[in-house]
Amino acid sequence: MLYGSSMKDGNGHKKENLPIVLASRVGGSLKPLGHVICDEHTPLPNLHLTLLQKYGVETNSFNNASTGTIGELI
Repeated sequence: MLYGSSMKDGNGHKKENLPIVLASRVGGSLKPLGHVICDEHTPLPNLHLTLLQKYGVETNSFNNASTGTIGELI
């Protein structure tokens, strides 16, 4: 389960440092890590790309906005 928002502050339209909760082991391919902090310039599509690859989808991009995967989750 992935829970979060694409805006940290809707009033100020801030989209950096998003609070995202990922509660899944993706069929055992993810290990619970606790709190992972990404660089503030890491786009949210990187999380989506990482999850797609963990589920076996062979792709190297998500929504033409990803810049790679999140190494802490690989």
